[in-house]
Amino acid sequence: MDSSYDIEENYNYIINNTNGQAIIAYNKRGSYAPPEGFNDNLWPICSMGYPLSFWGIDGNYIKLRCPHATGKVDCPYGLSWCSSSNYGYCLKVNYKKNHRLFSYPLRGSEKWIKLYNLRTSVERCNSRLKEYLNLDNMRSAGIAKAKTWALLNCIALVAGTIAVNKLNTLSTSA
Repeated sequence: MDSSYDIEENYNYIINNTNGQAIIAYNKRGSYAPPEGFNDNLWPICSMGYPLSFWGIDGNYIKLRCPHATGKVDCPYGLSWCSSSNYGYCLKVNYKKNHRLFSYPLRGSEKWIKLYNLRTSVERCNSRLKEYLNLDNMRSAGIAKAKTWALLNCIALVAGTIAVNKLNTLSTSA
């Protein structure tokens, strides 16, 4: 969903009622800076300002580690800056309890962006159904007739896409 759906009720419904994961763009709500402890892409950062490294998932917990300890960054202060441990700083977050800021996959990661882009392709399909196949002006009595009308529109959209792709294939091979 786009950032207009970035409200707690949507996250709660998706997580608790559908057992899914919300892929919703973050809405800054008029703020000029990200929340404390996050960079501009809403990725958690260490005390030196480097993005923490994703280090796996354990049940409902996302594990993030010091980027110097994982070899992603050469921190001038080394591991001693943020932790006395040889393992480096480690952050474990229950993403199901704080799902607006933390999600799995992490917001801004390659996997999250792929899922978000799938959403935009579905939105384009919905837009085509509404604009070109008159799905937004549907007038029918009953949900069964409306569902049939929507399915016929989907079939028409898929058939048109197949026909255009077939023509493009024929014209490039000739």
